[in-house]
Amino acid sequence: MALTIEEWVFSLSGLAITALSYLCCVKFLARYATSRRIETLLQAIILFAIGSSWNPVISVINIINLLRGGEAIGHIPMIWSWGWTPPVIATLWMYLVITLVRPKLKTVITPLYVAINLVYLYYMYLRTTDYTGVRYVGRVPASEVSGIAAVLLFFDIVSGLAFVGPMYLYIGFKSKKPATQLRGRVIGVGVMLFAFFVIFETVIQYSVVLLVIARILIMVSILLMYIGFTLPQWVQKRFLSEETTIS
Repeated sequence: MALTIEEWVFSLSGLAITALSYLCCVKFLARYATSRRIETLLQAIILFAIGSSWNPVISVINIINLLRGGEAIGHIPMIWSWGWTPPVIATLWMYLVITLVRPKLKTVITPLYVAINLVYLYYMYLRTTDYTGVRYVGRVPASEVSGIAAVLLFFDIVSGLAFVGPMYLYIGFKSKKPATQLRGRVIGVGVMLFAFFVIFETVIQYSVVLLVIARILIMVSILLMYIGFTLPQWVQKRFLSEETTIS
């Protein structure tokens, strides 16, 4: 049976986000192979987690099953496939930005995030049926989270919007180095754009048009984060003078 436009958009837009995130992840891993900088490795892990948030394997299986006239995989395996990603993203983001802004606080903030997210993981994996539900986009299940698990999930997402993004912007505006200014501003905008449209995606009830807009802007945010962290040569030539261009 053919998939509806709604089902195609929901499935393929998620796979597009995954493909872009995984590609950026591979590029960071390649940079880590030569630099051996822990920050580069953590950025690769963040991008892998971002890509995994859209259930790539399950989405492919669902497309194949539905095209063959079968049924989509239930929402519980779907939740288990992405449930680990928000705490990884939030904790590593917080660690990276705190290391830049207030290094001494990382020994306090990081364990705090780990503790909060261990509670979140308990509700997501050990009490899944109590704190999750399902709504459908056509025949494709889209997971919902409720109660304590939803509060903790919201905490992770809002951290990017209310703290991580603004802290990168703060670095960008405070620094006297043009390259650091550019990095901070681009990463800050990317992080905040990502967090905002992830929240937006959860409240639009999967209107096809709004879903496409949200996911395109999520991909833009991923590109901004990648560009901010790596500052490719074409970006340096466009926004930095020759005296401040870095190799």
